[in-house]
Amino acid sequence: MAWYGSPGARSPYPAVIRRQKHYLDCLGKMSKMRTTVTLDADVEQLLREAMQRGRKSFKEALNEAVRRGLRGTEGDRDPAFVVNARPMRLRPGIDPAEVRDLDDELELEEFLRKTRAFDTRQ
Repeated sequence: MAWYGSPGARSPYPAVIRRQKHYLDCLGKMSKMRTTVTLDADVEQLLREAMQRGRKSFKEALNEAVRRGLRGTEGDRDPAFVVNARPMRLRPGIDPAEVRDLDDELELEEFLRKTRAFDTRQ
């Protein structure tokens, strides 16, 4: 038996080496994967409809559906919220927050005036 590593020598672990080589080949080529899945009846129906609509094979329709589902489609996203800002035309030095506080104070004063008028009637 020749020393392992010398030309013409056989590996003591040929099956392991072959599996590793196959694995590396698969990574390099991004080989196709076969698998068995069980589809729910409604999913199967949707897939068959997609096959008929697009005149595609089962494999093509399934791959397209999986890609679309995992990537997400643009149509699923909500439209971006856009604020249409416009100038408030306040004089320089006027703070909008203070204007709101002033409005609250005026509303409170009006409420108190009405409740006092109501109390004096009774």
